[in-house]
Amino acid sequence: MRVVAGCGSPADPCAGRSGACVSLTVTSPILTTVDTLHLTAFGATKDSSAGKPSPLPIHLALIPPAGASGLQAIHVDAILSGAIVGSGDGSVILGAGRVALTVVVDSGDYDAGVSDSEAGDLAKPDASIADGGSSDGGACGGMTCKLGQTCMTGVCVEVTLTCSSPGITPACAQSTCYSSGQFSISSAGDLVVDVTNGRRLWQRGFQGGADFDTARNFCTSLTLDGVTSGWRLPSYAELATILLHPGGLMGCPTCDPAIDQAAFPGVPSGSTFWTTDPYMPGTYQTVDFCDGRKNYPADVTSSEPFRCVHDPLP
Repeated sequence: MRVVAGCGSPADPCAGRSGACVSLTVTSPILTTVDTLHLTAFGATKDSSAGKPSPLPIHLALIPPAGASGLQAIHVDAILSGAIVGSGDGSVILGAGRVALTVVVDSGDYDAGVSDSEAGDLAKPDASIADGGSSDGGACGGMTCKLGQTCMTGVCVEVTLTCSSPGITPACAQSTCYSSGQFSISSAGDLVVDVTNGRRLWQRGFQGGADFDTARNFCTSLTLDGVTSGWRLPSYAELATILLHPGGLMGCPTCDPAIDQAAFPGVPSGSTFWTTDPYMPGTYQTVDFCDGRKNYPADVTSSEPFRCVHDPLP
């Protein structure tokens, strides 16, 4: 591992560097200055400076050794006057290009947030999450990780995806069409957790087309990633929460489909999905995934794609 100091400059310290590079930003709500940062990553511990006071935030480029890949933990100890005055943890998954990570140094408490660089973004696997730690439901530092989380350095962290993540199949139609931080992915890769809406569960894939009763029956009998009951067709209000442009727009927005294309890959342009909102006798509203509107009623015998939803687990 090499550490390249960026000091107080907000510029991306990985800019201009080819290959894997972590644009690391270290900040703190309790510290304004540190003498040194001890960085532990990629199986090595190194100092970020030669002991001179540096104001926070500090921007660093961490250059991993050749061949480093997969999920990598990064631990930061802040040193002031020879003593550890705060620590923070984070994790990245190395793929091609750069990734970005912000580690918040606190008084021993983990509070790491993730920010995306222009070219790299945080990479997460699209299917099975095999990272050497406890995955969904596993014990982690005395806690039990939830669906969509994994254990990293004793802390449960969300497993998220961007359009730059390896293995997104099919690839995002537009590379910026994802909602950073809203969705986590289960370890098996088939279930999406909406962390901003009570950890509501979604079928990550979708069914290509069925009449209303067939779609409803499919969902009620669905078993997905160990969740064996409680699945159902969503209402419009629920389905609208996964749209990038809820509420309806005149014409297609920049993202088509207007959905997180990393968390929910493969939605065809202009698809209208079943909801349980009735319109007229024998018809139900569908949601257009191009412009986000629901005024596309379909007869119950029509064949429409659909995705199942589940209330948050207790």
